[in-house]
Amino acid sequence: MKTPYPASPTLQIRVQTAQPAHLQIERMLREQIEKGVLRPADRLPTTDELVVQAGASRMAVHRAMKLLEAKGLIERKPRRGTFVKAQADKAAIGILMGPALMDEPAQFQRAVIHFLNQEITGLPDRRWTCRIYGGFTGAEPQQAVLFANLAADMSHYPFKGLIQIVGDMTAQQVAKLKFTLPIARLGPSLEGADADVILDLHHFGWDSVHHLAGNGCKKIVYLRARIRLKGELPDVDGFKQAARALQLPSTEICQARPQGVNGASMEKAAFEKTLELIDDWTRKKNWPDALMVSDDIATHGVALALVQRGAAVNPGGSTSAASRQGKGPSKGLTVLTMANEGIEHHYGIPVLRYEYSPKKVASELFQILWKRISGENLPELPVRVKGRVHAQAER
Repeated sequence: MKTPYPASPTLQIRVQTAQPAHLQIERMLREQIEKGVLRPADRLPTTDELVVQAGASRMAVHRAMKLLEAKGLIERKPRRGTFVKAQADKAAIGILMGPALMDEPAQFQRAVIHFLNQEITGLPDRRWTCRIYGGFTGAEPQQAVLFANLAADMSHYPFKGLIQIVGDMTAQQVAKLKFTLPIARLGPSLEGADADVILDLHHFGWDSVHHLAGNGCKKIVYLRARIRLKGELPDVDGFKQAARALQLPSTEICQARPQGVNGASMEKAAFEKTLELIDDWTRKKNWPDALMVSDDIATHGVALALVQRGAAVNPGGSTSAASRQGKGPSKGLTVLTMANEGIEHHYGIPVLRYEYSPKKVASELFQILWKRISGENLPELPVRVKGRVHAQAER
């Protein structure tokens, strides 16, 4: 009786010790497919056969097959076996973004998406693409349209995984994103939605205070222009811990309260709060040495207030006429802001920048998603991406 399928070929895929066995098996099988040794519709050896041929464990074989399936090179048919696909499917990664793509405060998210696109489309087989969706933090009608479009796309495009850049999304908004696909999520963590990658805000507070103190600043004020005021505030914790460790004589945390997540609200809140602070410092003749700001867009408002009041701002430390008249500390007020590498702003005053790398964030997100798609072991989560202080102030 003629069998419905030819016998599975004996393949030369003996693994060595240079790299993980499942990656070697995946690479060798992929090369056999690309060279035509394994042709479209050919049935692959069974798991037991591959274990013998490769001299590897069943776990390694399973992980290799899962990776080949994720790449669209093979397909598994219940009770029939695993076969080489006649034509590799296109594969899509969905990028879901909390803020709208055109929002001014979303510059960092746009930069992360740019580097994610490079990672995805730069994969060796050239069959991957990404689809981007922004505005999940918008009004309810806008969200309804966005979810409808996403649901329609999910039924038409071969999505293999999702990356969520949640921004200021609420727990309820995140809960609506119910997908069974592998997901990698950029924080912060929210109720019911743990982050895989987060910006190390604690390090921002800690390292910035140490940098300022190392440059002679003893009185430091931290101006937070953030909507999130409750729960875990790692930037505040880092600021306080560094101040205690260095035994600084005077530190203060002030909260500017934006009315919304857009850039104009953030700038306005920071401008008004800075004017209030300047008037208080001038009245008491008790200026700080440094002002830390939680956001580079908010720093526009801070800079405008300082210029309007004629305050001396000089991270270089030289004296000025304005400072001698009581409009600032003797060496000029040092301003430091949280910022993003490669995203430049014109402040009109010298500003030190603690910069995060969007490229590093994108790389970490992609690696985690890829490990989930391919069934590889994950690193300890969440991955914390640190920034660094630039010694050169920007204007």
